[in-house]
Amino acid sequence: MKRFASPRLSRLALGHLSAECNAPHLAERAMRTALDGIGREDVPLLVLRQDAPVEIFAGCSGAGRP
Repeated sequence: MKRFASPRLSRLALGHLSAECNAPHLAERAMRTALDGIGREDVPLLVLRQDAPVEIFAGCSGAGRP
């Protein structure tokens, strides 16, 4: 994880979560734990859904959690 979370990483979206094989809240918790573990609590995290359109990071300032 650390090699992908460079100082340039400003936001992160989790996508391609299967309705049968992935629980979005578990994917979010796992990624938040990984980011927090490398000191990147500042990275906003968005979990995308297959059944709903979304404006990615709309209104997000890029600092802290959305």
